[in-house]
Amino acid sequence: HFCVINDTHVQWPAIAACTDKIAALQPSCVIWNGDANNSTDTVEQQKKIFLQPEMDRRDYAANIPYLFAPGNHDDRGIANWHLERVWMYRQPEERSSRDWDLGRNFAVRMGDIAMIGLDTAEDKVDTNPRMMGMHTSQPYREAQKLWLEDALKAPEIASAPFIVAFCHIPLFDPNPRSNPGDIMPDDKDERYSTDFAAWQRTCARLWGPALEKAGCQLIITAHQHCFRYDEPSKEHKWAQIVGGGPRLYGPKNGGKHVDFPTVIEGKVENKQLKIIVHNVSTNSVIAEYLYKARKV
Repeated sequence: HFCVINDTHVQWPAIAACTDKIAALQPSCVIWNGDANNSTDTVEQQKKIFLQPEMDRRDYAANIPYLFAPGNHDDRGIANWHLERVWMYRQPEERSSRDWDLGRNFAVRMGDIAMIGLDTAEDKVDTNPRMMGMHTSQPYREAQKLWLEDALKAPEIASAPFIVAFCHIPLFDPNPRSNPGDIMPDDKDERYSTDFAAWQRTCARLWGPALEKAGCQLIITAHQHCFRYDEPSKEHKWAQIVGGGPRLYGPKNGGKHVDFPTVIEGKVENKQLKIIVHNVSTNSVIAEYLYKARKV
């Protein structure tokens, strides 16, 4: 039984509402699927975000463990270069010596569910002048490909009836105007509506084959601040859920409220994986999905 939150962006009302929902659902663990930060330059700011958030609830993360799949904003700011000072990385002995630096990735088994955490890194190409040469996302993603292939072969993962992957930036987008994140040299192209990645074509090409071969049923992503569900297709056999955004309340002008926070809940019932998407803003269930166990 797990829950997923994402794109909280230091918006305390949204964080408080999400943690209240999590406390009511009582999952075995929570995946924080990126963009907890905006840009963080001091350890004190990190502590406030991860260890002592501004909310009335004092049992946050005290009884329910949290896993972290970083987003692009969690790479920004001097302090976030060493996020492990406030958020313990996975232990090196969990992986081969080749992958010791990949402390943000996780591959864990919880009951019948194998959970895979991947880091899509920045939403801008490494050559973009705005990043001033400070990021090397491409080799980092390539290193994760090798780690992922090994992680999926681990006995506890390979024998799981359900495999769910988590990463911040989506690995698919049906909108042809959505920037795929590999536009050189500066992310700009008139074909696309943004000058940053809306989804990650590079990561999909690097990681997708291993996930498909393993029979991954679902990838849960974030980044776009708007809930969406993508059915399996000829391009990808897995389904994709995109989590919501950080705005607990709708626009004051009465416009459509699309960036509401979500808590995505997953649990095994009657030998099926049941996913329930909660709109935290309205305290309502907005979607449910069922997945059959894969053959192992």
